Amino acid sequence: MKIVKNQSFQAEELQGESFQDQVFQNCRFSGAHLRFTNFERCDFKACDFSGAILDFTSFGQCRFPESKLSYLDFSSTKIVKGDFTNTLLHNSIFQMMKPGEQNLRQACDLRGSVFAEADLTNTAFVQCDLRQVSFQQANLQEVVFEKCRLNEANFTQANLAGTNFETSTLKNTILDVDGFLTYGASKGFVLP
Repeated sequence: MKIVKNQSFQAEELQGESFQDQVFQNCRFSGAHLRFTNFERCDFKACDFSGAILDFTSFGQCRFPESKLSYLDFSSTKIVKGDFTNTLLHNSIFQMMKPGEQNLRQACDLRGSVFAEADLTNTAFVQCDLRQVSFQQANLQEVVFEKCRLNEANFTQANLAGTNFETSTLKNTILDVDGFLTYGASKGFVLP
């Protein structure tokens, strides 16, 4: 397994490149334009992607421990079984736009991904399939789930303050008592 440490990637430097079974440690991708870039089974340890441009980028079975992925638009990014455990993901958006269509969305399949212990403050998930995804101990403050499928998703010990599930499907979704009370309060329920 190849290890890349302390690199700073700029502009189109990685455009059209493919990486498999590599470890990126303390690398900066924040100035990069990742166009037609493919990562398979890569680990990104304490890396910073904040503000990078992801354009037809693919992450297959990649892990992002202690990395920063804030201010990202995943609209034209394919993610397969991404492990975002203990990742900082502020102000990002997970959605899938139809190729060639400016304003039409299609389903974004994130099944098999993990967001446990991640900080997702102010992040939006739009038309995402999040069935059986773990959000255990995640900070979901002010997160929006718009038209998402959250069946059997696990929100145990997650911070759900200000989280919006308004148009999403929740069936057999796992909430602890605090999460249940927060969810109920967001729907207007009041305990006597």
